[in-house]
Amino acid sequence: MAVIPWLSIALGLPLVGSVVVALLPKPAEGAPDRALPQKVAFGFSLVTLAVVALVGVGFDTSGPRFQFVENHTWIQACASAARMTRRPGSLLRSPCE
Repeated sequence: MAVIPWLSIALGLPLVGSVVVALLPKPAEGAPDRALPQKVAFGFSLVTLAVVALVGVGFDTSGPRFQFVENHTWIQACASAARMTRRPGSLLRSPCE
Protein backbone atom coordinates (compact mmCIF):
# COMPACT_ATOMS: atom_id res chain seq x y z
CA MET A 1 0.00 0.00 0.00
CA ALA A 2 1.39 3.38 -1.01
CA VAL A 3 1.70 6.07 1.61
CA ILE A 4 0.17 9.40 0.60
CA PRO A 5 2.63 12.31 1.12
CA TRP A 6 0.16 14.57 2.97
CA LEU A 7 2.79 17.08 4.08
CA SER A 8 4.12 17.56 0.56
CA ILE A 9 0.58 18.00 -0.71
CA ALA A 10 -0.16 20.57 2.01
CA LEU A 11 2.97 22.51 1.06
CA GLY A 12 2.46 22.20 -2.68
CA LEU A 13 -1.21 23.15 -2.98
CA PRO A 14 -0.75 26.87 -2.20
CA LEU A 15 2.18 27.02 -4.61
CA VAL A 16 0.16 25.41 -7.40
CA GLY A 17 -2.79 27.67 -6.58
CA SER A 18 -0.66 30.80 -6.83
CA VAL A 19 0.66 29.73 -10.24
CA VAL A 20 -2.87 28.96 -11.46
CA VAL A 21 -4.14 32.35 -10.29
CA ALA A 22 -1.18 34.12 -11.89
CA LEU A 23 -1.85 32.39 -15.21
CA LEU A 24 -5.55 33.23 -15.33
CA PRO A 25 -6.39 35.63 -18.14
CA LYS A 26 -7.18 39.17 -17.11
CA PRO A 27 -10.96 39.67 -17.29
CA ALA A 28 -12.26 42.16 -19.83
CA GLU A 29 -13.57 45.48 -18.60
CA GLY A 30 -17.21 45.07 -17.64
CA ALA A 31 -17.01 41.27 -17.60
CA PRO A 32 -19.74 39.68 -15.45
CA ASP A 33 -17.31 37.59 -13.35
CA ARG A 34 -14.29 39.71 -12.45
CA ALA A 35 -13.84 37.81 -9.18
CA LEU A 36 -12.61 34.57 -10.81
CA PRO A 37 -9.04 34.85 -9.42
CA GLN A 38 -10.44 35.36 -5.92
CA LYS A 39 -12.71 32.33 -6.28
CA VAL A 40 -9.87 30.13 -7.56
CA ALA A 41 -7.56 31.26 -4.74
CA PHE A 42 -10.31 30.64 -2.19
CA GLY A 43 -10.89 27.16 -3.63
CA PHE A 44 -7.21 26.26 -3.31
CA SER A 45 -7.23 27.63 0.24
CA LEU A 46 -10.19 25.42 1.17
CA VAL A 47 -8.56 22.32 -0.29
CA THR A 48 -5.34 23.12 1.59
CA LEU A 49 -7.33 23.58 4.80
CA ALA A 50 -9.00 20.20 4.25
CA VAL A 51 -5.64 18.45 3.75
CA VAL A 52 -4.17 20.06 6.88
CA ALA A 53 -7.33 19.14 8.82
CA LEU A 54 -6.93 15.51 7.71
CA VAL A 55 -3.35 15.52 8.94
CA GLY A 56 -4.42 17.03 12.26
CA VAL A 57 -7.28 14.58 12.75
CA GLY A 58 -5.04 11.66 11.79
CA PHE A 59 -2.42 12.55 14.39
CA ASP A 60 -2.41 9.96 17.18
CA THR A 61 -1.44 11.63 20.45
CA SER A 62 -0.69 8.27 22.05
CA GLY A 63 1.48 7.22 19.10
CA PRO A 64 5.10 8.00 18.31
CA ARG A 65 6.34 11.58 18.66
CA PHE A 66 6.97 12.03 14.93
CA GLN A 67 4.16 11.03 12.58
CA PHE A 68 3.49 11.66 8.88
CA VAL A 69 7.24 11.46 8.25
CA GLU A 70 8.51 11.99 4.70
CA ASN A 71 12.08 11.46 3.54
CA HIS A 72 13.15 12.81 0.15
CA THR A 73 16.63 12.36 -1.33
CA TRP A 74 17.73 15.40 -3.32
CA ILE A 75 21.30 14.71 -4.44
CA GLN A 76 22.47 11.16 -3.94
CA ALA A 77 26.12 11.89 -4.67
CA CYS A 78 26.49 14.00 -1.54
CA ALA A 79 23.70 12.40 0.53
CA SER A 80 21.63 15.56 0.59
CA ALA A 81 18.10 14.90 1.82
CA ALA A 82 15.05 16.48 3.41
CA ARG A 83 12.96 15.05 6.20
CA MET A 84 9.51 16.44 6.93
CA THR A 85 7.36 15.59 9.90
CA ARG A 86 4.17 17.02 11.34
CA ARG A 87 6.14 18.80 14.06
CA PRO A 88 6.63 22.50 13.10
CA GLY A 89 10.14 23.50 12.11
CA SER A 90 11.29 19.97 11.45
CA LEU A 91 12.45 20.37 7.86
CA LEU A 92 16.05 19.19 8.08
CA ARG A 93 18.65 19.22 5.35
CA SER A 94 22.01 17.52 5.51
CA PRO A 95 24.77 19.45 3.73
CA CYS A 96 27.06 17.84 1.19
CA GLU A 97 30.17 16.43 2.79
